[in-house]
Amino acid sequence: SSDLGNGFWFAAYAGYVVDRFAADGLLAGMDLHYAPAEGFDLALGVRQSAVSYTQGERGNQLTAGLNLTVGMGAPPQPSWMQNAF
Repeated sequence: SSDLGNGFWFAAYAGYVVDRFAADGLLAGMDLHYAPAEGFDLALGVRQSAVSYTQGERGNQLTAGLNLTVGMGAPPQPSWMQNAF
């Protein structure tokens, strides 16, 4: 993760996943965040997964998404696009 200034920052991750029910493989992604005001976080992210990320999802997928997180006084929580659960 790195601060780019003016409310912009990014987070990147990569790793190798061992799945006991399916094939093993890469899990990697990157998010570009913009925090226009305290408590608001807008994230544009992309994720490549060789292993199913959630039940019912097929492995080896490239996923992109836009996520808005609104904080109501609580500490920031990880985005669904990050591998930080």
